[in-house]
Amino acid sequence: MRPVWAEVNLENIRHNFREVKRLARMAEAMPVIKANAYGHGAVEVAKALIGEGAKRFAVAILDEGIKLREAGIEVPVLILGYTPPEEVEKLLFYNLTPTLHHRELALAYQEKLEKFKKTLSYHLKIDTGMGRIGFWYEEIEKIEEVLKLKNLEMEGVYTHFARADEQDLSFSKLQIERFNIVLDHLKTKGVEVKYRHAANSAAIMRLPEAHYDLVRPGIMLYGEYPSREVPRELAHLKPALTLKARVSQVKKVPAGFPVSYGSTYVTFKSTLIVSLPLGYADGYFRRLSNQGVVLLNGKRWPVAGRVCMDQLMVAVDETERVNPGDEAVLLGKQGEEMITATEVADLVGTINYEVLTNISYRVPRIYV
Repeated sequence: MRPVWAEVNLENIRHNFREVKRLARMAEAMPVIKANAYGHGAVEVAKALIGEGAKRFAVAILDEGIKLREAGIEVPVLILGYTPPEEVEKLLFYNLTPTLHHRELALAYQEKLEKFKKTLSYHLKIDTGMGRIGFWYEEIEKIEEVLKLKNLEMEGVYTHFARADEQDLSFSKLQIERFNIVLDHLKTKGVEVKYRHAANSAAIMRLPEAHYDLVRPGIMLYGEYPSREVPRELAHLKPALTLKARVSQVKKVPAGFPVSYGSTYVTFKSTLIVSLPLGYADGYFRRLSNQGVVLLNGKRWPVAGRVCMDQLMVAVDETERVNPGDEAVLLGKQGEEMITATEVADLVGTINYEVLTNISYRVPRIYV
């Protein structure tokens, strides 16, 4: 096996799912396992959560749903993103549920389904303030037109919060009001909606009035909080992924020794330069050059010089005992020290979601 790997703790994911269910109370939890379960492995995570009581999943794209089906996952799967009309046959074959988010898409689906003489269940996406895909909440006439299409069966209606992870929840509450306008209108028209859903991880924790019939946990399943503005005491989450590498070489160098491309790091004293066999092609951001931290011997050590495509170097005190083959941690816990995805995100100016999903296919996932 490659001396770089990500350990995924499935028990921690199961624990986090139990926290979701505790917060969701009567609402059913529909885990979001898009982007390979945020880098953790969609198939393995799905199987673990089915064992914990999950009855359905959400993904972003058609291929993610197909991968689940080919792995033997038979529970309902909702595709949250855009699925082109030419893929209707695959939706039928793999029994996947698409999202319909504008009138023209629905009409194109109807045309395809008439040819196949088939019906297809779908969820209707309502834009209440995200400004992304979805019927604007005031487009009632267009929504009603879609509901009349004979070969399409509306199973659910949902929206997505734009700012539920911010301290000020006023805009999220406005989105709830707008979503309820649509739901109330459908009710007055006698339209039955089996599944109403809106709550992402932040809303699961902070907006119980948005739980409806389903909630959609994403980042919290993997042990990370949606933002620093979401109070940690609302849920006890356990990070599930640890990124590790084995030391490839240890080199004792004198003061004034340049390290890596551009010689942007120069030792100021006798130092151990420890090489690790992973780099930005593995998802370790190049922006962590001279900024990142690595755990060795349970201590934090700085990344020395520029992160390379396949390697990086760490500056370690010359008094430390470090040998080739020793285990280093780039994300996760070693001893009493821990590097979180949020810490890494802050260093490179991004969010913890990107840190997790950025870990590339070259890094094997090991399930513990």
